[in-house]
Amino acid sequence: MNAWIDCLSDLDDPYSGMSEITVHTGQVVVLQLQHAKEFAQRCPDIYQALIECLAFVNWQRLEHGEEPVLTISFQD
Repeated sequence: MNAWIDCLSDLDDPYSGMSEITVHTGQVVVLQLQHAKEFAQRCPDIYQALIECLAFVNWQRLEHGEEPVLTISFQD
């Protein structure tokens, strides 16, 4: 989980080598979670961990004076 958080934290740094997907500073990556309701019911612990990790990435960036880099979209 720590490695995943590290990768997501550097999405606006194409030179970090942490992800093939990058955005420009100030832009965000939208993670679209399909079948969100079913996923939350079937795997509540994993669902909650996913949400908490995404929130943590943005919180950590804000603590370092950086802009949030993630948002999530839920689709049923």
